[in-house]
Amino acid sequence: MDGAVLAWAERVAREHLEVTRIGHFGSYARGLGGVLAIVVVGRSAKPFIRRAADFPCEELPVPADLLVYNSPMRERLQGKFRKRLEWGTIWVYERSVGRD
Repeated sequence: MDGAVLAWAERVAREHLEVTRIGHFGSYARGLGGVLAIVVVGRSAKPFIRRAADFPCEELPVPADLLVYNSPMRERLQGKFRKRLEWGTIWVYERSVGRD
């Protein structure tokens, strides 16, 4: 599964230069199956509810929930969910400074 997520993440990063990080978390990240939960972090002025439409994920081999955060929104996350993202996300893509 990590290979499919990595390939998807690399394609998304090439097509969307505003993306800074991509990872997955939840039951798939822990090896338990279920729905794949993907988090994308990048610059966006779009409302949260509309951001995922920019990142089609039909090519992934399992159903996926996609959460797309801009950096300020990610920093404002609180409680259990923030901890789950901080400690449970397997980051498969991170844009380096100066990387195209």
